[in-house]
Amino acid sequence: MSIRILDFDDGFSSASAPTLAELDSIAVSIDGKYYIGDEITDNSWRWWLADGDIQFEKRIAGTWTRKETIEE
Repeated sequence: MSIRILDFDDGFSSASAPTLAELDSIAVSIDGKYYIGDEITDNSWRWWLADGDIQFEKRIAGTWTRKETIEE
């Protein structure tokens, strides 16, 4: 079984999304960010609340890249 992640930029699911086996947990870091995958692996996702807004980022080529902000 695999899991597909919707890319907020283009609306299509990512062919490089991690499989369910690779996503063995959802983690919460000390700074309150939630992770699918982990903090150092490309194609992982993270989200958190910032002043009432939800921020989403995806790790691409070693850099966390903002994908979407849902405003309050």
